[in-house]
Amino acid sequence: MIDQCHTFLLDASGVLYNEEGVIPQAVQTVRRMQAIGSVFVVTNNSCHSPAVISKALVNEGYQLSPDHIFSSGYGLSEDPDISAFFQGKTVFFVGYEDSKVYMKNTGYAGFAPLPHADVIVISSSIGAAAEEMVAMVKEALIQRPRPVICCNPDHYVRGLGQDLIPVAGKYAAQIEESGFPVHWIGKPLENYSQMISRRLRERGVSLDSGVCFFDDNPVNVMNMQQHLGISGCWIRETGIGFTFDSSLIHTTYSADALDL
Repeated sequence: MIDQCHTFLLDASGVLYNEEGVIPQAVQTVRRMQAIGSVFVVTNNSCHSPAVISKALVNEGYQLSPDHIFSSGYGLSEDPDISAFFQGKTVFFVGYEDSKVYMKNTGYAGFAPLPHADVIVISSSIGAAAEEMVAMVKEALIQRPRPVICCNPDHYVRGLGQDLIPVAGKYAAQIEESGFPVHWIGKPLENYSQMISRRLRERGVSLDSGVCFFDDNPVNVMNMQQHLGISGCWIRETGIGFTFDSSLIHTTYSADALDL
């Protein structure tokens, strides 16, 4: 199947690597893909900039440049509905310093402490401080409602063995479940798919069955296929795929079936 494709869209965590390290044979597979066509990383990782993500991947043997890494963080500026929240507004930013690169071109007025900020952005789970952050944000929203935006809808990534590591989306969902609306950008939402569509078309890529998307979340695969009219591959063994009941998924593929 790989030989029938001209463009490859690869999720990062669970496809290229997980907490145990590089996925076996993945580096060789990506090199084979690059010999056939174009390879792009399409990820909900908004913790780090594409430059940092690229450097980490290169250190593991991949050759993936920053301009081939499409993070959901870019949706803060590229999605018109999301970016409209920032025009001339101050932002309380939950994330690492490096991920503030995604605020560029949003039209925001600057960063501000939580009590004074006009908009709240959640780009990362910030480790052990995440639960405290959720409580602080809820209290601030009680005092003064304001937009909350999360640019990583993922709740978990694969840890060691079959452990799951909570990430930004889980904590933003806790805020939403408390009755405070959250605006989302990222897989499996159509706003992320449309951002990918624009970026690919700008690079002259035709959206057809010759574009294949690889992800460890079958919902992401099915939605991206439906939104963009492309092919998809669910990677079941190396990411969070083991948490899904395959009998409930309409179309499933394995790495073996695709002769990777």
